Amino acid sequence: MSNSLPKIIQIVDSHDYVKNNCFQHQLQNVLRENSDLRVVDLNSVESVRDMDGTVLSCLKLRTLYRSANTLSRVLSGRRTFIYEQDPWESFFDGAGFPGAYNIINEKVRPVSFLNTSKWWSDHINGNSIPSKFVKMWVLPEYCSYGSDSYSRLINVGFMGSLHSYRAVGLEEMKKREIDVEIVKFTGVYKDYLRALGGMRMFVHDEPPRWKMDGKIISCNSLWGKDVEVISQGAFCLRNREEESVAYGLRDNPLLIEFDGYDELAHIVNENLKLSDEEINDKIKKGVDMIKEDIGWKSVIEAIS
Repeated sequence: MSNSLPKIIQIVDSHDYVKNNCFQHQLQNVLRENSDLRVVDLNSVESVRDMDGTVLSCLKLRTLYRSANTLSRVLSGRRTFIYEQDPWESFFDGAGFPGAYNIINEKVRPVSFLNTSKWWSDHINGNSIPSKFVKMWVLPEYCSYGSDSYSRLINVGFMGSLHSYRAVGLEEMKKREIDVEIVKFTGVYKDYLRALGGMRMFVHDEPPRWKMDGKIISCNSLWGKDVEVISQGAFCLRNREEESVAYGLRDNPLLIEFDGYDELAHIVNENLKLSDEEINDKIKKGVDMIKEDIGWKSVIEAIS
C-alpha cells in the first residue's frame, strides 16, 4: 500500500455485517482502493486510540445512539466523520431514535455527518449539526446492461418489503390495469441484480407518508435502490422528488418520475410502445451514466 494514500480507520458494527450488506461492502471496497484502510469492529473500538488516521464511523444509527458515551471517550480529539444512511429516524414524527443526531453530535463532535440524502443533509445542517451529502451507489463492476429488451420477460416488477403503503399503491395500480409482478429472491445480492436485469420496468413507490411537526413530507430517501435498478438496465418508476437532481438521475433515460398513479399508468403504457431499438439505446446510455458517476467516491471526497 502506497504511503501517499490517506490513512482511514473505519469503525463498523461487525465484519460480517459489512460483508453481507449490499451497500456497506461496496463502500468498503472503495475505501480500500483509495486509502490505507484499517477496519475496526465495535467490540475492538478501544484499539482506535493506538491508530493514526481519520476516523470514519459506518455504524448503524441504533449502534451510534447506544454507544455514544463510549465513542465520545475513545474518539475525543480525533478527526471523525460519521457515515449514516437513515437520518430520518432521528427527526420525523414517530422516529425510531428521536434526538439521536443531537446526542451523537454533542458527544462525538464529528467534523461532519455524511448523509445519503441531499434533502436530509440540508435539514440536518439547518439544525446546526454539520452534514455533507454523499451518494449511495453501485460499483461499475456490478453494473450490467442486462437482457436485451425483447428478452426481458417482466414488464413491470417489484422486489422488496411489501409495507402497508406499498400494498395500497399496488392496489391503486391494479385499478389502472398496471400488472406488477412481485418477484422473490434468495437474498444473494448478485441474484437480486440479475433479477432486475430481467425486468423492463421496476416500480419503486415511496409516496409522501412521513410527518414532521404534524405535516406530511416527501421521503427523499432510499435512492440507492433506484441506482441499483438503473444499473441493471431497467426503467425505474419513482415518485418525483428533488433528490433525483442531487443524485444526477433526472437526466438518466432509465429514470421515469411520476406524481400520481394516473400518470404512472400513462407512463407504463407509453413505455410498452417503445421499440426494442429505442429501449436498448436507453439501456446503454442509462447504465453508462451509472458507471461513470463519482458514486461511492463522493465519500472519499467528503473526508479529504
